[in-house]
Amino acid sequence: MKNKNFLFFALSQGISSFGDIFFDTSILLLVYDSTRSVLQSAMVGVAWHISSMILSPIAGALSDSYDRKRILMFSNFIGFIVTFCVALFYLINEKLSLSVALSAIVLSNIAQTFIRPASKSILPDISGEENIAGATGTLRYITDIFNFIGTLSVGFVIEFFGGFTAIIIDSITFFIASVIIVFINIPQRSISIDINKNDNLLGKIRDGWGVLSSNVLLKRIVVAAILINVVSFIGPLLPAFIDEKFSGGSIDYSVIETVSLIAGILVGSTASTLTEHIQSKKLISYGWIGMGLSILGTSIFKGRFIIYVMFFLQSLFVTVSAVNLDIFMLREVEQKFRGRIIGIVSSLSVSTLIAGIVGDRVPVMYIFMFAGIYATVIGILCFITVKKVNVPPEIEH
Repeated sequence: MKNKNFLFFALSQGISSFGDIFFDTSILLLVYDSTRSVLQSAMVGVAWHISSMILSPIAGALSDSYDRKRILMFSNFIGFIVTFCVALFYLINEKLSLSVALSAIVLSNIAQTFIRPASKSILPDISGEENIAGATGTLRYITDIFNFIGTLSVGFVIEFFGGFTAIIIDSITFFIASVIIVFINIPQRSISIDINKNDNLLGKIRDGWGVLSSNVLLKRIVVAAILINVVSFIGPLLPAFIDEKFSGGSIDYSVIETVSLIAGILVGSTASTLTEHIQSKKLISYGWIGMGLSILGTSIFKGRFIIYVMFFLQSLFVTVSAVNLDIFMLREVEQKFRGRIIGIVSSLSVSTLIAGIVGDRVPVMYIFMFAGIYATVIGILCFITVKKVNVPPEIEH
């Protein structure tokens, strides 16, 4: 895509995502290695999601009301300050307590919570409405390339240079991303955006829910997306799963992360072609069904290689559903409401905490088995309910 604004935007997203790999991996491994507790690892997942759960609707409403470029710049700069302070604390104390680690995750993710709806809602404005599918896939492809490089190098950096270096890398990438955003020219939104004349934040959030309620197809897919987020706990429980499954460690974790990113890169590079042949609303359901069956496979099979294959397939299907969910929402939702709808979808559940409590009492394998069955059922139900909705031909994609 020969679009300078899009390239700068994708570069800022990729660099920021690269840094997040270092921060997230170092914190997660630090907590599990020091406690060997599934519950403590789950607390990391809760910390990741709690700010999204509380602030995403607010962040979405703000991104629809204020200068999204300033939101992105300011949020990335806040992320830089937070992670820099965490790195200094780690350097001085040579360790991070669980409370400090969780606080750092919450504060860092607050910045990410405001970045998410602003960045997703501006994509059609800088790529063109007619290029939504291609731009979404290309953005995912570029981001996963940076993630892939980060995943390959994070273990080496932590092993030889320590946690301080990993966290400071994330801090630097936040700063670089905020600088790159300065050079992005984001087209001004239409003057008619505030036609609902709700000047208060709560009123704007209500307007978003109103749009959701009035569109049956959109409502059903968004509800399914919120329900599918219940299985988000499997990420924080991955170190415990690897340890329980075959007494694996950081090498297995890195291999799984690497093969997962390769799958994401493959999907990102073919997203536009896929949507030309299959409607996005169908691909979302197919992706969730495939994800569920793959997670179920990880709980049933035992060999290392087949487990790696299952995680590859899981990431493949997760990316298919995630990319097409973005494409569907950007096409289906009017410009003035995109941030609010994205904010609603980004609200996550507290299932990670429940999974952690259960995981300290039963094998993690059974939690993964439940997640696989649950995701498969949600995917099937979404496919059935969405199929029943009559959609005008002109908006079927």
